Amino acid sequence: MNPFHHDSVTASKQVKAYCESSLRTWRRIMKSLQEMYAPNSFCFGCGPKNPKGLRIRSFAVGDEVVAEWKSEPQHVAFAGFVNGGILSTLLDCHGNWTAAYALMRKSRMDSPPGTVTSAYEVKFLRPTQISKTMHIRARATSTEGDRAEELRCRILWRGRESSDDERPIGMS
Repeated sequence: MNPFHHDSVTASKQVKAYCESSLRTWRRIMKSLQEMYAPNSFCFGCGPKNPKGLRIRSFAVGDEVVAEWKSEPQHVAFAGFVNGGILSTLLDCHGNWTAAYALMRKSRMDSPPGTVTSAYEVKFLRPTQISKTMHIRARATSTEGDRAEELRCRILWRGRESSDDERPIGMS
């Protein structure tokens, strides 16, 4: 008997759950951009060596960089919701890795250049509940020379945008 053979809605949910489970396993096994290119970084947002940091793990998937991150009780702003500064840090660090990866690919470098944020604006679209897994997606939409002139980075929670930002990032 085919385990996916029920009605089409049930089958679709089962296939989606199987794919999400496989993706989580793949991400645990694979090294993130941070682990590959900055394994000794103590950055609060993305440093693998910072035991008290957020330690996001960004993965290149085509021309997009994705991450999953789960908030914890110490990231609370008010009863049950994530602090906006934490969300901004996630966008900043993930966005910088996205810019660095885009510039590395464009210039055919073996490792990403150092990048810094020159400016960014965050739009909080709705409160984000604490202790829920968030999906962070980013893409460099325009690169010019040694700069990612435009970058779109967003946090999705329950499949809906929680916050997003657009900004230019240049190499340091």
